[in-house]
Amino acid sequence: MNIKRLLFVVAPLILLCWSPIINAAESEKVLTLDKAIDIALQYNITLRQSTNQLGTSKITMDQKKANFLPEFSVSAGTTERFAKDYDSTTGKYSGTTSNSISASATATYNLFNGFSDRASLQQARLDFKSSGFDVTRTRQSIIFQTIQQFIQVVTTREFISVEKENLEAQRLLLKRIEDYYKSGKRPVTDFYQQQAQISSAELQLLNAQRNYEVNKLLLMQILGWDSGTDFEVVDPGIDQLLTRVLNYKKENILDAAMKTRADILSQELQVEAANQGIIIAKSGYYPKLSLSGDLSSSYSKQSSLFNFPDQFFKNNLGGSIRLSLSVPVFDKFRTKYSVANANIALKNQKLELEKKQLQVHVELQQALQDFQTAVKQMDVAENQLTYSKQALDSIQERYDVNASTMIELTQSRALYLQAVYDRIQARFNVLIRGISISYYKGDGDEMINLLAK
Repeated sequence: MNIKRLLFVVAPLILLCWSPIINAAESEKVLTLDKAIDIALQYNITLRQSTNQLGTSKITMDQKKANFLPEFSVSAGTTERFAKDYDSTTGKYSGTTSNSISASATATYNLFNGFSDRASLQQARLDFKSSGFDVTRTRQSIIFQTIQQFIQVVTTREFISVEKENLEAQRLLLKRIEDYYKSGKRPVTDFYQQQAQISSAELQLLNAQRNYEVNKLLLMQILGWDSGTDFEVVDPGIDQLLTRVLNYKKENILDAAMKTRADILSQELQVEAANQGIIIAKSGYYPKLSLSGDLSSSYSKQSSLFNFPDQFFKNNLGGSIRLSLSVPVFDKFRTKYSVANANIALKNQKLELEKKQLQVHVELQQALQDFQTAVKQMDVAENQLTYSKQALDSIQERYDVNASTMIELTQSRALYLQAVYDRIQARFNVLIRGISISYYKGDGDEMINLLAK
């Protein structure tokens, strides 16, 4: 009896403690658009690879900086020598052993190498900045892909709702047709045709559910999630997003794109880096000047007059300083060919910049045209839905009074269902086409601001 009372008191406390954990677990299954973007920016594999490439560029830049430092090395070794010496007094050979230790330190500093180190460092800095812009553009691409796929998931979920409503309407119509058939108002073929329509509606519902799950998988791929993750998306508020996109100002976007597109800025840096490549190649024409020095000492047991400190730190200690000048005379035209290749590389980088600028121009013009077309398509879809609904209601009323056929009713309902689909898809197209303008413009902040509530 006491145990039951104890459980009666403790059980509510346990549930109270566990409720936040349960709610947290449930909240993990709910995915908002903002949260999806944050997750994608953290776990997307393509973005992580791009970030790693930025890290590689940073290491390369640090290596080029290290080329300005002197090289320093220390070496040490020990030798044990075995030999046989002839003793003339005894007329015999006797074995002897001698030990020795040697050590040396060498330092080398490059004073001048034809401006190669300086140009290499500048090139590495430009590559690092270029990689930073590449990461920025990749981030923008991931944000846009996440938005597009997230809204696609929401759209396909709406299609499921449409198919469920259609299936329910078809079942209600079957009941009415059955009553008409039993009362002799309609032939049995209408009843069979409606049963076939219900089977078709069930198949369409299955296809809609399948498309929804497939689009969720594609979203998980962008987010970097495991395919077994279960979640439900939250409607981001399509009506509010559409209002912002339709009111978005789209003037002078081409000029802005040339200043904000990260891939354009990255390519401009690549052109500058190619210029540094020419300087590196021309360094073969210049002399090389280097300064080096070494310090060495040794110790041998054969020298019995002096102990280790005297030999190693005094008697055998020595060193040297060298100033080396190397003047190129004939290098089999290697420098000439390197300069020629560097000039071609510069031309290619300039052509790539021109290509990207043309691409941006085309992308923006196409994005504007697609957006304007999508807006007109949305207006047409709205009218089509209104008229098809009116036609369906009219034919349904005529069918009820035996003034229209089953074929006309089926065709009218199919047109209405297609109009519902077209309206949903048109709204999705307007939203994505509008956001794509900001993406092709290269303004990631603007994309985020369009989604801000």
